[in-house]
Amino acid sequence: MSFGLLLDFGADVDGVWAYKDPLQVRLAQLALEVLEWDLVSFDAWLYGPDHWRSYPRGRQHLMGLREQLTNSLLAHADSETDQRQDIQNYFQHARRLALRMDNLPATLRLAMVAVSRDKTKRVASSTQEKRLIRIQQEYEDRVKSGQKYGAQSELARKYGLPLHTVRRSLKSLRNS
Repeated sequence: MSFGLLLDFGADVDGVWAYKDPLQVRLAQLALEVLEWDLVSFDAWLYGPDHWRSYPRGRQHLMGLREQLTNSLLAHADSETDQRQDIQNYFQHARRLALRMDNLPATLRLAMVAVSRDKTKRVASSTQEKRLIRIQQEYEDRVKSGQKYGAQSELARKYGLPLHTVRRSLKSLRNS
């Protein structure tokens, strides 16, 4: 898979949002299975030019989360359970940010609100706990070797997690 396609979140083709990357198609199918939520219409709003004049901070943040979701699904290609959890986590963050936006179409707003709370509950699996322990160990190793600068951001990118999750994990390490 080429890096160029990894960042391709679709385009408007004759009035229909379409993906070139098979991973994005799979991701949209998973979002529909897990949450009964149409990720395609969300991407059309987020990446389409119809609702945006430029790249305000909120849009940039949502685009960054969307990229993290793709990276996270690649990192968990062997575990569908983790992929489903990543979709739920992404939806929680994206919904919170998108509902604050004035340019969010009413149909998309209603669809996001309609996703039941039961479908978006977080459940920490043993693989997630192991991954957080692995992150903590890698961070300790980097600090001991003098590579502390940028280590948190690098680990977040490597594991496809939001930076605040990595920071919270490391903070719990310091407190214990």
